[in-house]
Amino acid sequence: MNKKSLILLIFLLSGLIMCFLPLSVAVDHITLNPIRDSDIQNNLPDLNCGMDTIIEVRYLSGPLINHVCMEFDLSCVAGKEISRATLKIKVSYHGGSPILILYPIASYWEETLITWNNKPSKFATPMVTTTAEFTTETWNDINVTSIVNTWLAESRVNYGFYIETDTLNSYICLYTRNAAAEDRPILYIEFPSEIPALGFLGVLGCLVGLIILYQIFQKSKEL
Repeated sequence: MNKKSLILLIFLLSGLIMCFLPLSVAVDHITLNPIRDSDIQNNLPDLNCGMDTIIEVRYLSGPLINHVCMEFDLSCVAGKEISRATLKIKVSYHGGSPILILYPIASYWEETLITWNNKPSKFATPMVTTTAEFTTETWNDINVTSIVNTWLAESRVNYGFYIETDTLNSYICLYTRNAAAEDRPILYIEFPSEIPALGFLGVLGCLVGLIILYQIFQKSKEL
């Protein structure tokens, strides 16, 4: 084997190795805290809880009903394609087995003014329903990718999440943006960065190497 053939063989083998290298996808993320949050209560319809450190979603007999409104500023991720959005809430305590239902809010509201009587409207169809059991004093994750994607696509204006439960005799109390920094709700947004093109280069290298080796082989037969 001459020197030229050896170099081409090395090139071909390198391409084969690169073909089988796994494509590593680096995932970037950003964490956001709410810009406003509050709960609203049907039994105290004019009470504002916008400055509370703990708010509650509940549905008790009576009925006693609390809903939560929570909004995040998404301007820093505008125009970006996301792979996942997770609402992380730290639960202070809960009772029963509440299933949370999340809707996009459909109208503007203010944290220090919101009450049951002036609560914002919400879209009719819920977009997220939780299934997992909640655990106290730890992070509980809710996949809200579908809702966040509608905001980023600008098909709906971002007024935040409207959170309720229809599970009778259940409640869940969560920390707010006014709680200690380590307890505040988080919107954890992930989006993929560019994928390294090692696999493509490997395939290309193999093809070029095979073509050149074939040509060398054909010429050697003619000699």
